[in-house]
Amino acid sequence: MDDLRVRTDLLRDAAASLSDLRAELSGLERRRDQARSSWGSDDVADALDRFVDNWDDNRRRIGDSVTSLQRMAEATAEEFERVESELTGSFDP
Repeated sequence: MDDLRVRTDLLRDAAASLSDLRAELSGLERRRDQARSSWGSDDVADALDRFVDNWDDNRRRIGDSVTSLQRMAEATAEEFERVESELTGSFDP
């Protein structure tokens, strides 16, 4: 039977990347507000605002899912490390 091997460092790296992604998604709204004056036309800016408002809702949903994945990756890494520590300790005399 093969041994189960889990690279918890990769799980932690994935969690960190997901955290970075969540921060990027959160920062998009600020950038949108800063760029409004660049469009030159209120009609164009209003149309883009309507589009972006819909995107904001979906981006929040994506961000929530990313946060859930991040927490799962962290929890999985912690649990495997805890179990490994307990199993390793059980062999000590």
